Amino acid sequence: MNYYHLGRLPLEIVQHLETAIRNKILEREDLTDYARKDGYQWLMFDQELKAEFRKIFSNTELISKIKPNQKALISPPNTGMRIHKDGLDWRTALNIAVSCNPDDWIRWYSEEQVTALNSTVNKFEQSRNLQHYAYTNVPYIDEQRTQLGDVYLVNTDVWHSFRCVGDKDRIVIQTKFEGNLLIEDLIPILEQSSFYNIIK
Repeated sequence: MNYYHLGRLPLEIVQHLETAIRNKILEREDLTDYARKDGYQWLMFDQELKAEFRKIFSNTELISKIKPNQKALISPPNTGMRIHKDGLDWRTALNIAVSCNPDDWIRWYSEEQVTALNSTVNKFEQSRNLQHYAYTNVPYIDEQRTQLGDVYLVNTDVWHSFRCVGDKDRIVIQTKFEGNLLIEDLIPILEQSSFYNIIK
């Protein structure tokens, strides 16, 4: 399983989170020009943003297990992240779409498709990245498009990429939990409780 939709947050909560993130972006000069070669940036959550998240996160079992590398992934129009896996072996991420376009996508690829690209894999603590930048035309096994406020789990241990396709920035809050659970194991925990006021 590559993707699981948990529900959608109310618009006022999403707008509040987006504003809080954009205010932090303005404080960071290195984020204003999106200088990375991939065309996207991430904003690591400070204590203020982490506190905003905890106000709306209702799962008492997981709240103490949130990893410190909570972040917002920020992709300006027509940018994204090439094919990669998260971390050195990370399995699952909980995402919230706080800004997006109808045609923004996440795609997953099989090991065979990636092998056929004959591309070098660069391994970092944050991710395993293919040195293959023309990723938008690569065949894929699965694709998902999200709507504003969507709360969803992503399998990050399968090769995947994402792309902002529209006029708005794609901003996704990403949260990971200690224990490195499989997506199938996180689903029942978060189905019991995830966010206050989530719309299912």
